[in-house]
Amino acid sequence: MNKKVQSIVDKIKKVRFSRGDVHSYFEKMQGNGKTLGITVVAAFLVMIFVCAVVFFLNVKGPEQVMVPQVCGKKLANAIIEMGEKELYPTLATRDVTDPALDGIILEQSPKYGSIVNGYSRVSLVVGRISGPDQIDDYVGKNIDDVRNEFYARFAKHAIAPITVGQPSYKVSDKPFGTILEQYPKPGTLISESVELNLIVSKGPEGDSVHPVNFVGKSVDYMLGMLDKCLVVYDFTGHIATDKEKPGTGVSQTKFEEWFVPAYTRVKVDVALPSSNIKNGKETDNRRYGIFEATLARFPAPQPMVFEAETDGTRTVLARFSHTGRSVTIPYAVPKDTILTLYVAGKPVRSETIN
Repeated sequence: MNKKVQSIVDKIKKVRFSRGDVHSYFEKMQGNGKTLGITVVAAFLVMIFVCAVVFFLNVKGPEQVMVPQVCGKKLANAIIEMGEKELYPTLATRDVTDPALDGIILEQSPKYGSIVNGYSRVSLVVGRISGPDQIDDYVGKNIDDVRNEFYARFAKHAIAPITVGQPSYKVSDKPFGTILEQYPKPGTLISESVELNLIVSKGPEGDSVHPVNFVGKSVDYMLGMLDKCLVVYDFTGHIATDKEKPGTGVSQTKFEEWFVPAYTRVKVDVALPSSNIKNGKETDNRRYGIFEATLARFPAPQPMVFEAETDGTRTVLARFSHTGRSVTIPYAVPKDTILTLYVAGKPVRSETIN
């Protein structure tokens, strides 16, 4: 019980009345109605006073808490810490150019260590990647380069300020993939997410190319050369025989003509190691195989990126254009690597290599 309340009760207990005093007092009250009424009112007022004293002595205001340090932390984590302290954030944003600061608390008020009442509000300033103010001029650039630029610039954005729509192709004396026209026009101000519509060169009518020869070449060489020639390679694999060198191309489609039409499909067979253990020792810590994905047939070649993630580090293994349907890519990566295929900047299939 509260010490002040206990003190009042103790004082009341010390008051002693004799039996005669009490009897005499009630006889007087019975003889005088006015005295009885005053006594009842006084008792009622005393009861209210005691109740009020007990109430205000026991009711506590909000507890005081110390403001936590949330600067440098992600917004979601900061909100959780505030909630644990029964504090409520008010948010403001600030444009930043460093993707690492997107969604990070830059400032807080009151500062770390301040003592405030519970349920108080704390002002937080959150970093936000700033996007472009207007549309740039992309005419004359290669569409794959523009897509890769957007992917690098806007990968951290929840909603990319500019996206590339499905392009239209037409015959032109410009190299294949060259942007001929764009809409919106250069200089158009950006107020919300914009889709960039492009007209792209299909190349001269009858454009032809010469496939790169992968016979006797390593998997790493194949991946590095996929974007050097506008053909579609269909890779298959088999366990290497005694006469074949593991991890290399052993056969490829032959053509009578030196040049073939762009995006002709070319078959390449790769000899894969049966094991990376020889004489009880690991000769190669990588795993070999053929990554496969089945996609729709595209009306025009689409840019693709083949990416590997190992121990949290992401590496682009290959960039190339493909017409769709069956997509096959050789790989040689460490165990537990995550392989992902991106089409026009969007992931379409992932696989963990065991």
